[in-house]
Amino acid sequence: MGDFAWSRCSGLTSALIPASVREVGPSAFRECGRLSTVTMSPGVGSIGDFAFSGCDDLTGLFFRGNAPAASEYLFLDNPTANIYRLPTRDGWLTTFGGRPTSLWPAQILPAGPGFGSSGGRFEFAISWPEDRELIVETIESLQDPSWTPLSTNSVTGGWAHFEDLEAARHPSRFYRVRTR
Repeated sequence: MGDFAWSRCSGLTSALIPASVREVGPSAFRECGRLSTVTMSPGVGSIGDFAFSGCDDLTGLFFRGNAPAASEYLFLDNPTANIYRLPTRDGWLTTFGGRPTSLWPAQILPAGPGFGSSGGRFEFAISWPEDRELIVETIESLQDPSWTPLSTNSVTGGWAHFEDLEAARHPSRFYRVRTR
């Protein structure tokens, strides 16, 4: 399908670009001052000049596909946008449109009413946009830089559940999630 462009976006705070969109047109989101996050479908192959210029609140641009074609003028007047990519996609460099790129972070989310400590265990849900294995690591003090792998969790349909049955045996415990 064709281009994607917003004509009015004063109240827009987030956007999910649908799979049918192949190109985000020039100035598509220009001056969308309240826009904070945008998730691009895997089919987006190019993004026009100034597409996110003047998006003062834009903090996260998430890409589900390969790196699309874009110019250095993509984020004119927006020095805060973070670009997130998946590790299994091609064409990504250390910068995109003049902004640094990072791996899409796994998100730790509440696992329903059982989130946190309960009955000597600690649990949470992990959200990730691809089905793959993620590793949960732990550390007892942030002063000690030695993270220890605790479990490998398979993400299916965008979600995985984590449960630490040994949590009560440790005075403090911090967790992080990383990709394999």
